[in-house]
Amino acid sequence: MLPCMRQEPMEVYVTMVNQNQRCERPDEPLAQQIKPAQGQSIQAQQPLVVARGLGRRSIRGVPYQNIDLDIMPGTVTALVGENGSGKTALLLTLAGSMESNQGTLEVGGYPLPRKRRKVRKISGMGFVGDLNPVYPSIKVRTTVAAELELYSRKANQAAVHAYLERYGMDALADKTPLQLTTEEMDKLGIILGLANEPVLLIVDDIESQLTQHQGRKMLRFLLDIAHMQKTTIVVAVSEYEIARNADQVVLMTEEARRQAAKVEEIIAARRQGGVA
Repeated sequence: MLPCMRQEPMEVYVTMVNQNQRCERPDEPLAQQIKPAQGQSIQAQQPLVVARGLGRRSIRGVPYQNIDLDIMPGTVTALVGENGSGKTALLLTLAGSMESNQGTLEVGGYPLPRKRRKVRKISGMGFVGDLNPVYPSIKVRTTVAAELELYSRKANQAAVHAYLERYGMDALADKTPLQLTTEEMDKLGIILGLANEPVLLIVDDIESQLTQHQGRKMLRFLLDIAHMQKTTIVVAVSEYEIARNADQVVLMTEEARRQAAKVEEIIAARRQGGVA
């Protein structure tokens, strides 16, 4: 039985995923041709996110605690845990939108929560709950143009087309969110979160309502963005089998640790010719 929010959460485990231990990625090539970033102000050799003993307590419970993180620029870190394990709360904390009250946290050299306004300026947010919904009847091109204008970027027809094309979404320009698949909506949320050219992007529950195959493709989409644009991405994932493709995996609960151990055992058995 999983612990409730008022009980002490399990100690968090962080693992770096070895390249040769990852699950196989989708065979088909990605449609998008993501271009490298023009440059980053954060030095690549220094961690972008540094957390020590990070935690949050409130009258509603303890969503997370004992978080130690070193997240390098241009990487994808997956937070793994079941619903209610504190993934979303931790994401919002990293982006400066929620305060922690235990431990220390720096993002881009800015200490939180004291410099949360600075951190918000260098952070982007994919769809996170009801915090940043889109209008369901407005075309994708109009939604993207409005987001680009919000950050004083070019938003004419050519600029919007180039932005959508960069991420392989130009064919969806004249559709409304109501006409998009769940996978397409998730991608729209991600690219809207990139409109302010953030150093850090947070993305919540990428595989929600997706098949495992689609979830892997979505993580691959994020990996391509991170590695080519040097954007640092932290994403919440429920299934370890999807998350293990990330550059770094954070196991937030005992259940996540059990799930990870089981998946790795199955994969090891398959490699040795055993029966899963």
